[in-house]
Amino acid sequence: MGRISRIARWIKSSWEHTTKGASARKLTAFSITSCVISMHAMWMSHAYSKEDFSLMVAILYADYAFVAALLGMTTYQYLKQNNKGDDKEQL
Repeated sequence: MGRISRIARWIKSSWEHTTKGASARKLTAFSITSCVISMHAMWMSHAYSKEDFSLMVAILYADYAFVAALLGMTTYQYLKQNNKGDDKEQL
């Protein structure tokens, strides 16, 4: 129970704009990861109970979207920090 209350305080601190809270990028990654984990749990319980693996392709697409979203957040942050208005600089 201690770990759950620490996570709840961490998220609550983020909305209060304190230095103890998480950044928006961390909260986004946390929420996307939570959604992907719950989606996998629901799919696995359905697939193994009915022996129906027809959604495997959709699950793999969702995994690809998850990885692309997390990498996109990192790339966007890099471009935002390093964009000084100099068009000569290439990544």
